[in-house]
Amino acid sequence: MKITAEELDHHAHICVEGSLTNENQREFEDVVTRYIEEHRFVIVDFSKLVFITSSGLGLLLSSSASAKKKGKAVIIFGLSDDMTKLFKLTELYYHLNVFETLEDCLDFMKKSEN
Repeated sequence: MKITAEELDHHAHICVEGSLTNENQREFEDVVTRYIEEHRFVIVDFSKLVFITSSGLGLLLSSSASAKKKGKAVIIFGLSDDMTKLFKLTELYYHLNVFETLEDCLDFMKKSEN
């Protein structure tokens, strides 16, 4: 797994490449947690994600819940067709902010700021 992160004006943008597995889950958790503390919005780009474990999904849920308690949001976009099916099958769409494109994420952020 490779994680790249960029801090922008009103949010952090994290890109995840490869597989999010138990072996590298802690690295992802540390990055997301740090940016939740520093920014109101954390956008996670999964367009290059090929695999995620069930514990990785649980981490997304807990990170999103933690952000929400602080008046912040974790926003996900760029799911492949297989990842989209997984998120629908597990009903994560009901619990996470998931969008198709970065533009959709930015629109969500603008609406949330009002």
